[in-house]
Amino acid sequence: MFVICSLVLVVFRLTYPASERRKLAGLTFATVDDKMDVIPLQNVRPKPVPETAAERAMNIIFSLELVATVVGLWIYFR
Repeated sequence: MFVICSLVLVVFRLTYPASERRKLAGLTFATVDDKMDVIPLQNVRPKPVPETAAERAMNIIFSLELVATVVGLWIYFR
């Protein structure tokens, strides 16, 4: 079931273009300020910087490791 859901997600993502950022406003913590009128406060931490190439590579490696672990456990316990 995990593999099927993952395949549907990947196929859907590759089939359709990404939504415009203004349509996504308010759906995630990173875009909540885009939808709401806010008053700037003093001493507020800035949003995290975009991930670097090394961080992206590590995220991909750990994601693949997670998928391999889930598949391995599924095979082991079936």
